[in-house]
Amino acid sequence: MDENGEPWERSELPWLKDPNAKFSLWSILKDCVGKDLSKVAVPVYINDPSSLLQKVAQSYEYTYLLDMASVEDDPFMRVSLITAFMVTSQTVAEKSIGKPFNPLLFETFELKTKNLKFFSEQVSHHPPIAAVHA
Repeated sequence: MDENGEPWERSELPWLKDPNAKFSLWSILKDCVGKDLSKVAVPVYINDPSSLLQKVAQSYEYTYLLDMASVEDDPFMRVSLITAFMVTSQTVAEKSIGKPFNPLLFETFELKTKNLKFFSEQVSHHPPIAAVHA
């Protein structure tokens, strides 16, 4: 909570990891020889510094393409804009180097932009629930 008792709001996303940062996969695998793979702990520095809920929100970054498609008269251009939105939503995978952290139970993530209100919450051990209002 901030000084006014309001929930803290993030003003920017955490820094992505340096793509040139090196770690030795062989040293991790060497420690796993002879162990039950379900008991192997993967080092935290391999993960992306964000949550899965945040990654889902980032996939809605280009919703203005859907707004443009909704007012487009030409059906071919409309399909092109929708296709462009579907392709650009995959840039989340391109931008991330590692696996995002799994969200904790009842963890939330909210994203507000000029054209989008996004709220997601992890309410069970199933995939997160998301509500989008454009």
